[in-house]
Amino acid sequence: MLREAPFTAGLGGSERRRLASFARSFSIATDEVLFREGEPTPYLAIVISGRIALRMRLPGRASMTVMTVEPGDVVGWSAVLAPYRATSTVVAVEQSDVIALDAAQLRLALE
Repeated sequence: MLREAPFTAGLGGSERRRLASFARSFSIATDEVLFREGEPTPYLAIVISGRIALRMRLPGRASMTVMTVEPGDVVGWSAVLAPYRATSTVVAVEQSDVIALDAAQLRLALE
């Protein structure tokens, strides 16, 4: 799956194997939350199938969807950007499959 993900385009086999060593794939049910705004982001996720919404709290208003991502897109960039806390709540709009890259190990690999 990593070989076909746009996120890994241009990486060699050894780099993809290193990412695969700390990656896991899983499914997310409709309305399941991956990340909550303000909480630590434990992984960066590549969307393999489905649709996922990024929602933000707005002062004096209800939570609002600011973006919807689809296969090939990435969510959880906060996993590699200090202070490593989600800037939005990330929720599956429909059954989705993702590849999750462990945040701490990804940061080490990027160094």
